[in-house]
Amino acid sequence: MRRGGGEEPAVGRAKVGGGAAVEWSVGGYEKRTFAGRSVGIKPSVGAATRQVRLYVSIPKSGQPLVAGLFAEGRVAKDSKTAIALPASAVDERGTSPTVLRLRASKVERVPVQLGVRDELAERVEIRSGIQAGDTILVGTAQSVSEGATVRLVGEETSGKQ
Repeated sequence: MRRGGGEEPAVGRAKVGGGAAVEWSVGGYEKRTFAGRSVGIKPSVGAATRQVRLYVSIPKSGQPLVAGLFAEGRVAKDSKTAIALPASAVDERGTSPTVLRLRASKVERVPVQLGVRDELAERVEIRSGIQAGDTILVGTAQSVSEGATVRLVGEETSGKQ
């Protein structure tokens, strides 16, 4: 669809509307991220750059931003509360994805249903198979064999008898 001399802006094929959460970084402000809300969008894509101009409301902060700097960021079209794990915690080598869960001091392999992936944050939504509060093995702990007995360090000092 053409409008205003360019393509209609889209993020993941979903239109970006006013009020969407925006997070970005700016060259010259090393290791600092900024957050705000979109208030408008220029309805055309730059022919040479393929960039879209997005207008963002920025809350006041202790360090002022300088005009003319290049910013790179993300726009959240939707947000929801869900169980999410690091993508590396999910084993997708078999016929269905699984995770290793610790239950009653034993490691068990649990099939899970995956939802939305956030490639940039390297996280994946878990729609079913585990619950909030479950202990999931990640990183080098994933090399622990299913059925192994595991004791969490600090468990005996947490007041449990």
